[in-house]
Amino acid sequence: MKQKLFYFAIFLTVLAIPQSVKAYDFSYTYQGQTLYYNIVNGEAQVTYQNNGSPAYTYLSGSLVIPDTVTYNSATYSVTSIGDYAFRGCSGLTSVTIPNSVTSIGDYAFRGCSGLTSVTIPNSVTSIGYLAFYGCSGLTSVTIPNSVTSIGSSAFYGCSGLTSVTIGNSVTSIDYMAFYGCSGLTSVTIPNSVTFIDEYAFSGCSGLIEVTMLGEIAPTLGSSVFSQNGLSIIINIPCGSYDSYYNGSGWSDYQAALREPNADIALTIGSNDSIKGIASIIQQDGRDVPCDSSAIISATSSYGYYFDHWSNGNTANPDTLHLVGDSTVTAIFAPNQYVLTVQSADESLGSVAGSGTYNYLDTVSISAIGISHHHFVQWNDGNTENPRQVVVECDTTFTAFFAIDTHAVSVSTNDIARGMVQSTGTQFEYGTPCTVTATAYTGYTFAGWSNGVTANPYTFAVLSDVELTALFVAEGEGVYTVTVISDNPTMGTASGGGQALDGETVTIRAAGNPGYHFMRWNDNNTDSVRTVEVHGNVTYTAYFEPDDGTESIDNIQDDHIRIWLADGRIHIEGAEGETVQVFDVMGRAVTGLLDATEPVALPASGVYMVKIGNHPARKVVVIR
Repeated sequence: MKQKLFYFAIFLTVLAIPQSVKAYDFSYTYQGQTLYYNIVNGEAQVTYQNNGSPAYTYLSGSLVIPDTVTYNSATYSVTSIGDYAFRGCSGLTSVTIPNSVTSIGDYAFRGCSGLTSVTIPNSVTSIGYLAFYGCSGLTSVTIPNSVTSIGSSAFYGCSGLTSVTIGNSVTSIDYMAFYGCSGLTSVTIPNSVTFIDEYAFSGCSGLIEVTMLGEIAPTLGSSVFSQNGLSIIINIPCGSYDSYYNGSGWSDYQAALREPNADIALTIGSNDSIKGIASIIQQDGRDVPCDSSAIISATSSYGYYFDHWSNGNTANPDTLHLVGDSTVTAIFAPNQYVLTVQSADESLGSVAGSGTYNYLDTVSISAIGISHHHFVQWNDGNTENPRQVVVECDTTFTAFFAIDTHAVSVSTNDIARGMVQSTGTQFEYGTPCTVTATAYTGYTFAGWSNGVTANPYTFAVLSDVELTALFVAEGEGVYTVTVISDNPTMGTASGGGQALDGETVTIRAAGNPGYHFMRWNDNNTDSVRTVEVHGNVTYTAYFEPDDGTESIDNIQDDHIRIWLADGRIHIEGAEGETVQVFDVMGRAVTGLLDATEPVALPASGVYMVKIGNHPARKVVVIR
């Protein structure tokens, strides 16, 4: 009949078989192993038939089943291992089943006596009748959580089986499922199981302990644990004795039932003994078969509070219901305290550091006076600012401020020529001070060292002041030392004043933020210096940016000095000369200019400066 049906197949190039029809004798090779499949409803099934004969009795070693196969130019998922698929493959030692498979058929691995390892994926939901019957070499098996039932005689005669893990979705263990598994010594039945059929574990001569996780006893068929040859112990959850004692099918095993030992060990601890301790106030249940209670308490140390127990309870004291050995830890946490930092007078200064902090946190507090005012002390007498404090409770720190005070020092250039007086030596900022100079016979008052000639001289004290009264004899000259900044936006210059010939004065230069002092006009680079006076003289301070946004090569030749400031080229020592600036390509960017006048640069870059007949100098400008 089959030959007539395909009599004209020689003339066909493509044979399309509907997905609802089984396609027998379809082979597919994967990792060097050829398996046979049929296709049903668009899915592939590993099949036993090969022209009516067993297909896989010749297989040996490790077998990996693919998750997809290709047939007739289409790809199909392998979703099941059919009935009898590998029956009698005694040479197989291990099998890996892909995650695409959802069922293992009846007799699928029956008689695979050499099989020692099989991986059942989480996708499998059912294991068929006699699926692993007689797999005596199999030592352990894990039935995944996806499986809901273990078929009748599924592991019948697996005498080498010593370990079985049953997934927590299994609801029934069918007839003779593990019959004759003589190597099995213990088994745990999850609480999902509601029915165990006849002889499920009968003939398991080594089985001595069964652990039932369900508080409600599953229904048993007859002789589930019979013929095991030993006295069996059946562990049941605490409080479930009545359910099992009176449960359907359990009458033969009432003497084997065991609840947890009444001598329950309760361990109480703390997450940190410095933060607090925990203790057992009362524990009973030593004289009852199961179920005991205990009262536990947590005591926190100063600065901490009890938050919760490790079991999630928050009551303190707390009553525990014990059904087995237990460990409970008291969890303590630090208290939070408010740190208040305030100013005694907000019009004089501000503070920082207020907030809510954990016990023993270290916090920095600080106080900043307004202009011309300064921090004096905290309310506890401490004068550190900023100050590190450790939080131990709600605390307030108050900062006290005071107006700045300045010293006024008055002297004479020669105590033999005259005397000076001042209305004081220490003055609050902005208050007036009056100084008076009195010349002795033969001398006259010529003025103060700052150039002022008023006498008496009254001024507001805005900083520390040092004044010298200049007394002169007839014919002596008084000279003025003037100090200026080349660019007040970049820095300030101070000092100088009046002095007699041969006397000394101090001059100072300081850069503003972002700038620094470079040199004086006489090329001295000391920002603070003492100069001897021999006539009227002016000192000019020059500054440059800190970040190097403008720079110049160190050029000093033929007594000519070149420097860059504020985007302009400055030249000294070239009086009467002309200057012209060129770019790096040799193109003139300025005409002939007077070398004594600063030369403005058009843009950032590198320039050559030509002064008269002197060699050209390179100037580097970076903006």
